[in-house]
Amino acid sequence: MDDGNGCYGYVSENDPALVTLRASHRVLDLHGVDTRLRGDFAYPMVARGRLLGALVLGRKRSEESYAPDEQAAIEQLADGVASAVDLLSLDGASRDDPVLDGIRAIQRSIAEIGERLR
Repeated sequence: MDDGNGCYGYVSENDPALVTLRASHRVLDLHGVDTRLRGDFAYPMVARGRLLGALVLGRKRSEESYAPDEQAAIEQLADGVASAVDLLSLDGASRDDPVLDGIRAIQRSIAEIGERLR
């Protein structure tokens, strides 16, 4: 998730994968991309034309490829989460909202993990 300070968790906004996601708004195969994102695929979380974050997935435990219907469901999930975060943040800063507080806690946790990985 975009922390508003030039990072998405522990990854800089200038990371090649994030630059590509911001420009294309399409699922990105991370193989062969010089990125700090750890996984196989990055699903952009876009709301109102702005990249809010990315849902990064690794291999399935079964080692099988993601089926087309699974990929479509993951894309819908990323879109839905982005829309929810965007709607909550429109007026969430001025009111006490447990869901928004939870999202902020997740963002802080991701940032802390990133600090430990640097």
